[in-house]
Amino acid sequence: MAAVHERLYASEQMNQIDFAGYAEALLHELLSSYVGSTGRIAGRVEGSQVFLEVDQAIPCGLILNELVSNALKYAFPQGESGEVVVEVSESAGLVRFAVCDSGVRLPEGFGWQSSNSMGLPIVELLVHQIAGKLSFLSTPGAAFTVEFPKQGGKSYAVEA
Repeated sequence: MAAVHERLYASEQMNQIDFAGYAEALLHELLSSYVGSTGRIAGRVEGSQVFLEVDQAIPCGLILNELVSNALKYAFPQGESGEVVVEVSESAGLVRFAVCDSGVRLPEGFGWQSSNSMGLPIVELLVHQIAGKLSFLSTPGAAFTVEFPKQGGKSYAVEA
């Protein structure tokens, strides 16, 4: 949340934040914290500028922090190398962001409802707060996607 506020105070518009720019900064901070300068895990952000108001930027920042942290902690066991990609886009009034990694697949039968940690259930609550939809795929690696209406709207169900 502090990083969101820092970006707001540095911008010309005190009520909006470029979420793609924020995602880029957060991704590199987390990479530095979790893997240092080894270069074993690369990170990049794809997409264009998407401006969010504070009431959406803060929960989205918390969601992004949790999803990227999880990818860095769990997707690359035993020093494996790989990549984490954050995708950010907006189309037809919907904002979409995804955290994708090239690491290990999610465990068979994975579901955040049965998770022993608090992180993913909190993500689910934050997604509901922004009237969004959370989905995931276990491909080679994992991909978590959040989609929500930019200016409020109807509430979506959380999908597995």
